Amino acid sequence: GADLTLRGAFEIARTMVSNREYFAFVAATGTGRPRHWPADGPLPDQIADLPVVWVRYHDAMAFCAWKTQATGIAHNVANQTFWRIALHAPAPGPEVGPSLTYPWGDTFAPHLCNSREGGVGDLLAVDTCPLGASRIVALNLLGNAAEWVAEDRVAGGSWRDPAMDPAVWVRNTTVAQGDVGFRYVRAAA
Repeated sequence: GADLTLRGAFEIARTMVSNREYFAFVAATGTGRPRHWPADGPLPDQIADLPVVWVRYHDAMAFCAWKTQATGIAHNVANQTFWRIALHAPAPGPEVGPSLTYPWGDTFAPHLCNSREGGVGDLLAVDTCPLGASRIVALNLLGNAAEWVAEDRVAGGSWRDPAMDPAVWVRNTTVAQGDVGFRYVRAAA
């Protein structure tokens, strides 16, 4: 599973849900496979550590319900508030520092995220770009795959989007797409 980072009364997953993690859910529940997976059989190794995409918001919610039942700890899709807290987290400690523009600081750096500016042109593993982590160590909050944050909204942009522009960080959609996945939060233990 994804590593979790404490931030108040909730923990946010360090990474987005990977195909490997989602495959366990599909195997346990019989839920349909995302359209880019083979129709049956094992999950191909080359996509196992990429973020799961081609899932709808209600698929993400079903995953979280399964995770809650499996662990006994409440899980939910990270909503826009949690996502923004993780993205702009102020410095921890007795003297809390200012919020940041980007997860890593106030200056855009294309090598710290998988966005259009970086030129990779495809999804990367969920644990890539560690130097672009937020102050609470959440990875890929900008770029790689956008994240469901509501039934009709995704945040973070993807490898296709210009991460330098905050105007594209949140967009409306209601359909599964090849660059949209999700991250979860859980009740603090």
